[in-house]
Amino acid sequence: MVTAGIAYITNSLYAANHFTQDKIWKHPYVEGTKKSRRRYWWALALNILGLVLITAAVGAFVWGVYIAAKSILELATTRELPFIDG
Repeated sequence: MVTAGIAYITNSLYAANHFTQDKIWKHPYVEGTKKSRRRYWWALALNILGLVLITAAVGAFVWGVYIAAKSILELATTRELPFIDG
């Protein structure tokens, strides 16, 4: 949920960066302003933060699955099974 919010804000900041640039009549036809550069760097920082958070979330998920599988395997191998007379 947090990374989805960060992605939304990041995209909004990238769009705001584009719309706050000055339009000029020479190539590349836009010129960055102080406000547009600040929004670009905030967007880039939040983009990196989102990548770090999603990597941590996937890592925590994989680690949790590993711990659960290890515990289930340990439980299955150490538990005595009831003897059934036939």
